[in-house]
Amino acid sequence: MPTTPVAAPYSDQPQAGLVPAREANGSSSPMPLLGVRALSVRYRQPDGTSSVAVHEVSFEAMPGETLGIVGESGSGKTSLALGVLQALPKNAQLFCEHIRVAGRDIAGLSENQLRSIRGSQVSTIFQESGLALHPMMRAVDQVAQVYRAHFRVSRSGAKEIAMQMLARIFGQVADRIARAYPHELSGGQKQRVLIAQALICRPSVVIADEPTASLDAKTQREVLQLLDELRRELNLSVVLITHNIAMLSAIADQVMVMHAGRVVERGSTARVLHEQVHPYTRQLIQAARPWNQNSEVRPGQRVWHEEVESRAERRVDRNCVDAICEYEQSERSETSQESGREVRRLVHER
Repeated sequence: MPTTPVAAPYSDQPQAGLVPAREANGSSSPMPLLGVRALSVRYRQPDGTSSVAVHEVSFEAMPGETLGIVGESGSGKTSLALGVLQALPKNAQLFCEHIRVAGRDIAGLSENQLRSIRGSQVSTIFQESGLALHPMMRAVDQVAQVYRAHFRVSRSGAKEIAMQMLARIFGQVADRIARAYPHELSGGQKQRVLIAQALICRPSVVIADEPTASLDAKTQREVLQLLDELRRELNLSVVLITHNIAMLSAIADQVMVMHAGRVVERGSTARVLHEQVHPYTRQLIQAARPWNQNSEVRPGQRVWHEEVESRAERRVDRNCVDAICEYEQSERSETSQESGREVRRLVHER
């Protein structure tokens, strides 16, 4: 914690302490605000066995950019996010080479040290706003509480800063929202309060784990537009986790596709969306395609991944999934570069 009171008003200009670090050799190119290398997560089961949820995932998040992490439920996205925050449950094991935030390796820090980093340097926007907010506290007090957890400032000072953040997010209705309890707010309004909590301490990295999953389509778009505006204003690195690849087309700069705990494809959003290499990525794209664009799936029909590809492609995809499952037992992986995209290849050792 700072030893002197901190009560600087909210500003659209980045704080001095959050200016992206430069390369050690003096290059003008910024360093990643978040860099993860070879992160793996295992969960111990009651019968003594263990299951791998994330396998040696590496990625970087650059200043002012959004990295989209996409994959179906169970692909390891949330375990990856919790691993970065080192907030995994007790039955989990975390392995990694490093987790760097603004150049500092935070892997293996004590819980007290991590508590000072979570929220101030790396923030999280959770999916369930109804569970993340305290039911007996007004919105402004919940935002101010986050600020006071990291800075020594009076209650009134923190409340003033929280009001400025709420005014930026809610505009003319900020006073009414500030006085409201969670049950008096809509789902979209509660999600915006969570965004205010995540940004009140001006972190350099924001991890948004399915932040709009429980919202209707119109509210989803509004919340994502707000998050994108704040990302540009504050020069944040945003890691957006979702199962909806179509959502990333308008907001993400880079996309990383996960399946069965591994990264199967990554690259710029345009390349991943329009020049897919991995069959699983093609499945996700096909599943998100509008019904009127030569889709083989009828409106109202339940979509399974196997149903959205031709028979030949289905055979390729099943072989791919089988190979990924076999990897758990005795295989190793290689990574190749193709046209700026990184595609994980499975190499069988006989």
